[in-house]
Amino acid sequence: MIVLTGLIEVASSVANAQSTGNPALPVIPDGSFNIANYGAAGDGVTTNTTAIQAAINAATNAGGGTVEVPAGTFLSGPIRLASRINLHLDGGAVLRMLPLDKYPGGTDDPANFISGAQLHDVVISGLGMIDGQGIPWWPYARVFGARRPRMIALASCDRVLIENLTLSNSPMFHIAIQSHSENVTVRGVTIRANPSTDPVNPGHNTDACDVSGRNVLIENCDVSVGDDNFTCGGGTSDVLITNCTYGYGHGVSIGSPTRGGHG
Repeated sequence: MIVLTGLIEVASSVANAQSTGNPALPVIPDGSFNIANYGAAGDGVTTNTTAIQAAINAATNAGGGTVEVPAGTFLSGPIRLASRINLHLDGGAVLRMLPLDKYPGGTDDPANFISGAQLHDVVISGLGMIDGQGIPWWPYARVFGARRPRMIALASCDRVLIENLTLSNSPMFHIAIQSHSENVTVRGVTIRANPSTDPVNPGHNTDACDVSGRNVLIENCDVSVGDDNFTCGGGTSDVLITNCTYGYGHGVSIGSPTRGGHG
C-alpha cells in the first residue's frame, strides 16, 4: 500500500507519504580501498574505468569494504558494483562519466554507468558528486532507436543505501532501482538537471529516482530535473517519501503501464 499526504507541486514543494516500516540498511565490512592506490588519477583527463573497477574487485575479493574516491575529478566509463561494497565519494570528489563521444557503445549500446544486479548490501555515499555530462545525450531522447545510459542502475537488489551525494546531468535517469528490489533507502541526495522546458538544452527523461520494489524510503532529498522527480511502478509497496523538496520536474508518479487497455 502506498499512501501520499500533502500537496505535490512542480515548484519548491514537499512530498510526504506513510509506510508500514523502515528498510533494513546495508552492512558493509571494515576495510578501505582507495582508487588512487589502483592507478586512478583525479586530473579530469585520465580515463579511470579500469582502476576503479580494480578497486571494487579488490574489495570484493576481501569480502567487501569501502571503495574510496578521494578529492579530484575522475573520468570513468561504466563500472559494476558488487555485494557488501560502499562506493564512497569524499568531499571534493567528482566521479564524471566519459563524454558521449568517448562513452563505450555510444548511442547504440551504452552500458549504464554504475550498475549491479542481484546484489545485497550496496551503498553509494559521500559528500562528492557524480556528473553525467548529459547535455550532448539529451537530444537523442527524440531519436528513434537511440539509447542512453542511466547514471545508477540496480536490479533485484536487497539492502541498498544511496545518501548525501550530489547527482547532476545524467544522460537519462539518475537513479533507477528495478526488478522488485527490497529495502531501498535514498536520503540526503541532491539531484539536478535542466528542466524539459529549457529553451537551449532541455533535460528530457532525466528522472531523479525511479524505484520498483518493496520497503522503500526516500527522505530529505532536493530534486530539480527535466522529468519525473520520483516514480514507482506496478508491484511496488511499502513506500515512504518524506521531506523532499522538488523544483522543476513532473512530481511524483505512482502507477504502472497499461497493456491492451487494462491497467
